[in-house]
Amino acid sequence: MLAVERQLQTKVSYQFIPLVNMKTIQHTLDLYHLSRCHLKQRQCVSCMLYQVALDIKAASFQGGQHGRQYLVNVQKIMSDRTVEYTDEIVKRIAQLANLDWATFTEDRHSQMVRKSLRKDQTIADDLGVIDTPTAIVLDTCDPDYSLLIHDFTYQKLIDCARHGQLHINQDHRLVHK
Repeated sequence: MLAVERQLQTKVSYQFIPLVNMKTIQHTLDLYHLSRCHLKQRQCVSCMLYQVALDIKAASFQGGQHGRQYLVNVQKIMSDRTVEYTDEIVKRIAQLANLDWATFTEDRHSQMVRKSLRKDQTIADDLGVIDTPTAIVLDTCDPDYSLLIHDFTYQKLIDCARHGQLHINQDHRLVHK
């Protein structure tokens, strides 16, 4: 993200929202070559994705950087499709993200984390986000302006700024052109 800030010469603030919906569940089933029709497999994948989302949210309660680091570590470790998301793996990922284990364990099962995740899912739904990775660029100086970027990459954000979908004003803020 620092490279994006340097290239755009502006401060960029971001928040990751783990998305759990039918599309992400189906995508995961396909990724692991599991049957979309096998109800038990679908339910297991759904529960696992929901727990991962709760854990990312719980990690973020210890600071946004911890949440992002937890997310990155989940992606790295779970990219090995033979690894299961077990308590042992969760502990390893939490250690890599420098989380306080006792706090994380309590938070990941708390009602507060569930409520916060539910709120995030509602926001994503209200904004029309149905697939990952998707980014919504908001201009804090112009609340009426936002840009939805499907199949998000940092390069796409930079390209949007360069091709006139955004521009940077003299105060170095992203604004609508």
